[in-house]
Amino acid sequence: MFTVIDTMNGLSKCGLCGGGFDDQRRKPLLLPACGHTCLSCLERLAQHRAYLCPTCRTGQPNGKLETLHVNHGLLELIIALKGIANDARDEKKNKNNMEAKNRHDKCRIHDGTRLMYWCVTCQNPACGECVVENHRSEPHKTNKIADVVEDLKRGVNTSILEILDDIHKVCGNHLASENETSSYIHNIGDLSKDIKKTAGKLLLTTIILESQVTEMKNTGQKLKQMEMLAEEMLSNAPNFPVGISGIRELQKYKGNVHKLREVFTTKTQLPFMKADEATSFLASARTIVTSLNNKASCLTRKVGSHWRQDVLLEVDEGKSALLRWEDRGLHLYCPRKQSNLSNNDKKPHFKWNKMLSQLQEEVKMVFMDLRWGSRDEGGRVYISLKINQPASHLLFNLCLGLKFSLLDKKLPQKEEVAGGEGMLLWKYRQERDNAISAQVQQPQQHPHNAGDVVCLPGTHKGEIKFWLLTRGGLSGGQLGSPYTSVGSLTGGMKVLTEAAAKGSLADILISDCGAVIHASHDSSEMQ
Repeated sequence: MFTVIDTMNGLSKCGLCGGGFDDQRRKPLLLPACGHTCLSCLERLAQHRAYLCPTCRTGQPNGKLETLHVNHGLLELIIALKGIANDARDEKKNKNNMEAKNRHDKCRIHDGTRLMYWCVTCQNPACGECVVENHRSEPHKTNKIADVVEDLKRGVNTSILEILDDIHKVCGNHLASENETSSYIHNIGDLSKDIKKTAGKLLLTTIILESQVTEMKNTGQKLKQMEMLAEEMLSNAPNFPVGISGIRELQKYKGNVHKLREVFTTKTQLPFMKADEATSFLASARTIVTSLNNKASCLTRKVGSHWRQDVLLEVDEGKSALLRWEDRGLHLYCPRKQSNLSNNDKKPHFKWNKMLSQLQEEVKMVFMDLRWGSRDEGGRVYISLKINQPASHLLFNLCLGLKFSLLDKKLPQKEEVAGGEGMLLWKYRQERDNAISAQVQQPQQHPHNAGDVVCLPGTHKGEIKFWLLTRGGLSGGQLGSPYTSVGSLTGGMKVLTEAAAKGSLADILISDCGAVIHASHDSSEMQ
């Protein structure tokens, strides 16, 4: 059975194309003879001069489509029908939402009784029967849901107003101290410029000194070459004949000897100081450099400890190294790819390798974060390095990701090592690094304890291994395997003990590592 809606839907569509009438391409037009069809269909039919109505087949007179009138009554009816349909859909949607809301507002325990109360203690809704049965006595506290909603609204509004008050206070203080802030920023900029000027002069001084070292080495090589050439000329001197021809050959040979002397005189003049002058100069220069270094360390500590804001240093391969002041001093973390950084995060760019080579001679402490379990267990260990040792420099490089990195490295099981027990930190193999290999091959006499980092030769040629000992070795005497002491634990022994107590180290990893650039307890002071 057709309904009124079905009839109206039929009237709202073109009888030829079936498309719904609208006020754009499918306007309902009144044909002179019958009043049927839509604009879109007529445009196709009117390509032929005379045409029939596609609905009732009534012939139509020739004429332009622009002269036909729009059936506004039908168009308004269609628009009204669309509005009614939209209202019906919205009403159905609201009804469904209300039914869903009512289902949520009904008690599942007491046969759909409306939930009108909220237990503040349990943080759950309740109906009247629930309140009587389960939420009536202390410590339960119940209120009507409407009252709870109003209280929450008031609390939220109060919190927002408090935040606005705090913002206004900070803005007021900022405006009041704007001149002081501007002066402070200006002074910081001037201080940074002065430091750069000082660093630039020191860099030029370094270039001059290094060029002098290079020149001295080159001069030594030239002297060696000329010595060999003179000895060759002396040993290979020909037997000159007696007579005029011999005189001429001797004169020619003597000319070659004079040329050698001229080369020696011009190319090997030593522009260096005399021994006593050089000794005095170097002693004075080293005093100045030591004072500058102490002052630079003190300045770094003062700036780092007063301006405790994390700084990201951009290094190669899209990685960033975190610079942070912590309890033990200025910490430089191993570079890693940083996430959640906006384009506004400005990061100073550094030549990482060059900076580390300048720091490794002075850094005395590295750190590692050992994590296991759900990664919430564990903690940090600090290792004091033996300075001026190639193996210590290598461990420093490993902690800061130079070529290789300890970052996110999983530790294998504990092993017997050098009369004790330890965790293998790293295996290193480089045949060219004779300095480290030679150092490791020299057995040492002193005992080692839990927390010591030692370096032992590996199974392959040129291979060495770094071990963090969890149990000490012999109490004295030469150990069974040659080793070198790289450093010892100065903080985090409890963490190491807990790690050593685990039956397997397969779950332990180094989640972070780095170096303490300037310790907070350094005793040098600015003069």
